[in-house]
Amino acid sequence: MPTPSPVRVVRYTKLFAAGLAIAGLLGSVLSFSPALAQSGKGKGQPKGSRGSAGYGPGQGSSGAGIPGVGSSMPPGGASSRMPPGTPGGAGGFSGKKAGDKKGGPAVRPKPGEGTAEEYDNESLPRGYQVPQEPPEAFNTDEEWIEDPTKLPADAKKADKDRAVRLLNNSFKSVMTAGEFTKDSDKQLVVDMVRYKLAQLTQKEFREKAAELRIKLEQEIEASNNKTGPRAARLLALKTIADEAPRLFQYHFVARLQGAILLAHLADFNETEADAKKPAVPCSKAAEALVAMVNDEQQLTAVRVWGVNGLVRLATLDNISFQLRSRLVDVLVAQMNASGKQHEWFQLRLAEGLGRLSVIQNQDKRPVVPQALALVLADSTRPWLVRAEAAQSLGRLQYDGAPSVNVSLLAYEMARLTQQIMEAYNKAPKQTVWKLCMIRIYGGFKPLEDEDTSKDKTPPKRGLVTQVEGKPGLSSHRKAVQGAFEKVLPLVSKVVGEPKEIDPALADLKKWLEDKDNRPENYKIHPDEAPIISQSNAGGRDPAGEGVAAGTANGR
Repeated sequence: MPTPSPVRVVRYTKLFAAGLAIAGLLGSVLSFSPALAQSGKGKGQPKGSRGSAGYGPGQGSSGAGIPGVGSSMPPGGASSRMPPGTPGGAGGFSGKKAGDKKGGPAVRPKPGEGTAEEYDNESLPRGYQVPQEPPEAFNTDEEWIEDPTKLPADAKKADKDRAVRLLNNSFKSVMTAGEFTKDSDKQLVVDMVRYKLAQLTQKEFREKAAELRIKLEQEIEASNNKTGPRAARLLALKTIADEAPRLFQYHFVARLQGAILLAHLADFNETEADAKKPAVPCSKAAEALVAMVNDEQQLTAVRVWGVNGLVRLATLDNISFQLRSRLVDVLVAQMNASGKQHEWFQLRLAEGLGRLSVIQNQDKRPVVPQALALVLADSTRPWLVRAEAAQSLGRLQYDGAPSVNVSLLAYEMARLTQQIMEAYNKAPKQTVWKLCMIRIYGGFKPLEDEDTSKDKTPPKRGLVTQVEGKPGLSSHRKAVQGAFEKVLPLVSKVVGEPKEIDPALADLKKWLEDKDNRPENYKIHPDEAPIISQSNAGGRDPAGEGVAAGTANGR
């Protein structure tokens, strides 16, 4: 059976991910928990506060109907299935027109037919579902107001606008120079950064909030020359890290742009590399990002960008060991606790863990592959999340201590393939199957060439590539290659020509049932808890549940 072309596989990945991203964004905006939405209505709680803004499974994005979001959504959506509360979703309103045969209003009885007990004029029509109230974060008009001009409150608007323009020009000049020529320059930078952050909360700027955020990033980047001073940039970065978390109590647009801004701080260097020492990246947003990700009352779209930011930081070369360990612990803890979170949040965590350059924590425990392996084997997780975990397990590097049972990982990838193919046979037209199979293939062999600097050797990605190229993993070669040989024909058929699937599936089942192929135990490491390998018997029928089919809770 020929191997799928990497170009073809990547093309499928990008096309389907783009389509699913749009659906995922719309689901985020329209999906929320009524209980949490109502929880913020008590007295003494300001509009837009975290307590009133939290909502359950839901993802955010940059759909066309959402002002101020622009094109800032993380790449790739998680699902084409709409969450509860969206038209056509599992819950909330159905999207049908009033009067449809199913789920429409009850028919009023004709005169003389029925009694008062049979028809209650005060009750809602049979089958009618009250639309869920959006969280306060989508309705609040609370604004953060900053006036850097220090003009009297009754000053004319034209005078204030003119003063702001002058201050903004001075701010740009200071940022371009990169240093302070007088003491007042420092206060100017702080005042103007706060002013620009406050604009993100204001209704009049909501439509172009993404544009304002990008402009602020560009102004900070103006001092990015290799040899220039860094004083102005350092102060601007610190001010953003300190002040941007205030945005998380205002409108959704402000929250999202604030999260993206904090995530992007890791792209700036506090000092550039020279002949004697490497560059020092900006890690000032770490604590704000950790708090954002750990805040379960925060909107999921915002938390997703928090995950992106933590992954950016954790993958940087020149951060401290202590900080990297802390970030790994946070991401692993979130992955372990994310079973009831929205599919998109789970997906971003699984993807992010696979991008880490370490697999262990400070105690030398392989916590990263352990967390991903538990997701891989968990039949209550969405299909796409489990497949993403498979790909991430193949991306991690298994070198020396701590030893990881790579054979078990390959076996579980093969088991997931069997479960997916059984669901595929019930609903073969769902696009999620191609996405899942592409990711499983990526767990065995890399989908794309590694993008590394010229002075670095590209890491080996994929279990097959690693067992063939690393002597320390040679004992796992037979199991990994055996699993891949049975999985590959099914990948080729689902991604390419979906013909004669049953014989290939039967061949895979036979391999899985062979006692010589079964793992001795379900531990990836002697000191770790066993993976709870479950069958898919309790899952829902894929024909009725969209891309989350097969998950126990239909998430």
